[in-house]
Amino acid sequence: MVAPIKAHGAGAGRPARRYVIAPQGHSKIGNDYLDIARSALTMLQQQVGDDALRLFASSRAAEMEAKYRPAVEAAGEDVAARAQALAQAMTKDGFVATANEMKPAGNSRLPQHLLASIQLCQGHCPVRDLAEDFHVFCDEETEIISSLLGVDVRRLSTMSAGAHVCTTHIPLARDLGSSPEHTEQK
Repeated sequence: MVAPIKAHGAGAGRPARRYVIAPQGHSKIGNDYLDIARSALTMLQQQVGDDALRLFASSRAAEMEAKYRPAVEAAGEDVAARAQALAQAMTKDGFVATANEMKPAGNSRLPQHLLASIQLCQGHCPVRDLAEDFHVFCDEETEIISSLLGVDVRRLSTMSAGAHVCTTHIPLARDLGSSPEHTEQK
């Protein structure tokens, strides 16, 4: 739980020893950051309302979207390539993300290309513990994934709900412009 460090400038005699708390010690002792963040968000929600909490989560998501958009746009129009680029960009930020192509079962009557999809899996989430109480963080992240990829995505699981990874289903055969909820009624 402690790690020795070299003491600089020690004089004659027995070597001086100094110690610092090792990462394992910090984990065991804990920190108050999570409790402080949870308290702040709870107070924001209670004092100002759910809209303020959503605005905060949306602002955080917008920062993520702005950061990842150049990498995703550079991948071109192909949704699979965009998903791979997004996974790589998220991994650089510590999300440990992968984009895995899902092959449809061959026994479907539907054309195979209509069933093709990608699963974006995130093995780490920096706000997992907060998202357990404030699911709006997951909702907003799902929205930016949809916006970045240009398709209507579905969140299948989240770590904040107890899953091993956050998983987002990304269909390859339709885009936002052709999904029922994004087309205009004439």
